[in-house]
Amino acid sequence: MSGMGSGGGFGLGGAGGRSVDCATLSFETHIHSPKQQYIGNISVAETLDVVLATMNGIQVVQIRKSDGTIVGGLVEKGPKIRECLEAGYTATVRSIQGAAIRIFVQSQGR
Repeated sequence: MSGMGSGGGFGLGGAGGRSVDCATLSFETHIHSPKQQYIGNISVAETLDVVLATMNGIQVVQIRKSDGTIVGGLVEKGPKIRECLEAGYTATVRSIQGAAIRIFVQSQGR
C-alpha cells in the first residue's frame, strides 16, 4: 500500500527495486530544530531553499533562506530527498505557530 501516513513508510533501507520520481516527490512537513533567532524573519508563503550539507562528517538536509541563513533541518523523507536534491528543491512556508513551522517541499521544476 502506498500513502503518506506516519511510521516507516519510506524507510532507510536499500532501493528494494523502487526508484524515486524526483520530479513528482513533494510533501508537507515541519522544519526540524528551527533556529529560534530566525523564526521572526520568516513569513508565510516565503520560499526557502532545501540543500544538502555535511555536518560533523554526516550528510544532512538543511532548510535555508535565500541569503544562506540556516533556518533548520529536514528529517522526514530525508533519504529520499537526498536522492533528488540535484534536481533542486524548495520549501514554501505554509504556517508558523510559535516554533512550529510547516512547509511544503517540492521540486523547483513544478
